[in-house]
Amino acid sequence: MKEYKVTIPEEVRDLVQKAGLEYHQKRNVIMGLIEDHQFDDNTAFLDSEIFAAYEKKMAQAQYAFDELKSKIEREYKPKELEGKPVKWNLDYNSCEMTFKVM
Repeated sequence: MKEYKVTIPEEVRDLVQKAGLEYHQKRNVIMGLIEDHQFDDNTAFLDSEIFAAYEKKMAQAQYAFDELKSKIEREYKPKELEGKPVKWNLDYNSCEMTFKVM
């Protein structure tokens, strides 16, 4: 499987990394809350407005992260891979995106 490597600007890497951290932090909070209340006799907390607010913030963070990933894929995907399904990875240390054709 052939790999294509593209170096992206540090500012773009920083945006993606920040969005990913924000999403994963919010996801970890939700997972912790679910774990803390998994043996509750009722679902009052999981049905509460505060929990719904946390879920909404996590969903917004996930949407922002996914949109940013889609945007950088469209922007930095090598032309020879246009129209082909790819899988990619971003190395935060080197700012290098590695694309692989599926």
